[in-house]
Amino acid sequence: MNASYFYVDMLGFRMAIERPEGEHHEAIKRMLHEVANWRGVFGVRVQLRDSQGEYPIQPAISTFSDHVVVSFAVEDFNKVEGNLSMGLAMAEAMMSEFAAEAMNLGFLLRGGATVRPLHHRDGVVVGRAMIEA
Repeated sequence: MNASYFYVDMLGFRMAIERPEGEHHEAIKRMLHEVANWRGVFGVRVQLRDSQGEYPIQPAISTFSDHVVVSFAVEDFNKVEGNLSMGLAMAEAMMSEFAAEAMNLGFLLRGGATVRPLHHRDGVVVGRAMIEA
């Protein structure tokens, strides 16, 4: 499956984790749990092309340590008005919110985006998109 794929990691994470456990560690965990829970928050029902029907679109989201992976199935956006630009706008909103939260904890983000084959389901992420992004 081709996916619109976004990958970010946090700069300075290692130093933050090497500090003694405490309030900062708890804040980092809370932030990552919030990102993982976006799977339900950012799902949308969109208008199908030439139809009165609606179609649900939700990103696949995984977090591992300081890494966050967000992907949308390109095939989903081919079925709806707005096409792939809608997925890019959704991802931009998600990453902007994440970047603001990360900055509040003292982290900068780096990452990439691509549209390539990707398997992202049930916590498993593998494919050309991972390498390219």
